[in-house]
Amino acid sequence: MCGARNGIRIVVLILIALLVATLATVLGISVMHEKQYKLEIDNLYKKSYYDALDSVSSLELKLSKLMVTESTAMQRKLMRDIWLDAEVATANLSQLVTKSEQINKIVRFLNKLGDYCKSLCEKRETEKISKSERVTLDELHTLVTGLKKAMANSSDSIMTGSSFVTRLGDGIAILSDAYGRFNNDESIVYPEMIYDGPFSDGLADRKVKFLEGKNEINMETAKDIIDKKLTDVSHLEFITECKGSVEGFMFFVTWADGYGAITLSKNGGFVIDYIGYKSVVVPNLNEEECVAKARAILERLGYFDMMPVWVTNSHSMVYINFAFTKNNVTYYPDLIKVKVSTDTGSIIGLDALNYIYNHIGERAIPANTTIAQDARAKVSANIKIDSQRLCVIPTEWNSEIVAYEFSGKYKDNLYFVYIDAVTFEEIKIMKVVEQDGGVLVA
Repeated sequence: MCGARNGIRIVVLILIALLVATLATVLGISVMHEKQYKLEIDNLYKKSYYDALDSVSSLELKLSKLMVTESTAMQRKLMRDIWLDAEVATANLSQLVTKSEQINKIVRFLNKLGDYCKSLCEKRETEKISKSERVTLDELHTLVTGLKKAMANSSDSIMTGSSFVTRLGDGIAILSDAYGRFNNDESIVYPEMIYDGPFSDGLADRKVKFLEGKNEINMETAKDIIDKKLTDVSHLEFITECKGSVEGFMFFVTWADGYGAITLSKNGGFVIDYIGYKSVVVPNLNEEECVAKARAILERLGYFDMMPVWVTNSHSMVYINFAFTKNNVTYYPDLIKVKVSTDTGSIIGLDALNYIYNHIGERAIPANTTIAQDARAKVSANIKIDSQRLCVIPTEWNSEIVAYEFSGKYKDNLYFVYIDAVTFEEIKIMKVVEQDGGVLVA
């Protein structure tokens, strides 16, 4: 009898040992995967930083060339290239834009630099850069040189292996070093831009319109919002509190077949951005189904009356631009970008920053708005118009214009033409350019 009991006891102990070993293995794999996820997110921020550094280095080089050329054609080419480099640098730094006010300052500066060079380029066809403009450009070159050196010096800290995300949580130490030296250098005097338009400081300091008057939440409330509204999230971990013009809380999240980072605004608890990663196994959803899933998520997150204005499918991922639309008017400043996987319909990317900055609901449409047919007559006869809509579009001066959008083809190329709904002026033309892995509107 005792032998039988001992045998049972041994079997039970073996089963317990096997269970413990199995749990340890599963937990070990889970921890390993989580570490891998965090490493990949970390690498994303590092890549954005280094890409921004490359663009700033290119800016510095082209500004230096601009100071020594006397050719009007070369001056215009360099100024256009500087504007494009500034756009690329801003796009990369925007991956971190909600994390620190110091990053926001650099983004604003690069926007100013790019807009200034663009305005100079468009201002003249044959006229050379004036002496006063050359002085301003020289001062800008000094600023960019200082920024490049500061960012290059800080890259040494990044290469030491410390977690970039952790450093964000420690007060953005790496970037603070770079931008702190840049902003606090008393030997550098910021140039004063003397013209109306993109460089007006009053227009550059954008207000966060959508969040004005919204109640402030804490980190625990932010976690509850994610749990309730993103029900597929299985693991949630606080990363850092984000500073800047849009303050918020950043979390690391995982779900059944992916992972990512999500940031909620401190005012109102709205999703600012969401960067996710997953592999698409079998793409079985079409674009319409992905749009429907994306719109349902937006409504669950508190973003209503959003209509798709651009949809493209690339590498089994559907990219959708939603714009606030009310009473047949589309508001392009209130834009939210969503990325959807075509196998499960999971939302693996979301950028609502433009909406959060600009959304105030419906705008007053001028009483003297022209009828669509009159505006249509201003579009080139070469374009075969397929669709039209009344819309509000953003300008480079942080203002808005009511316009008619006409889309159509010319020689198998798709164009979007915008006609000012009041003045009849043709204010913008955009062309859809096919590229490997997707399309670009330029």
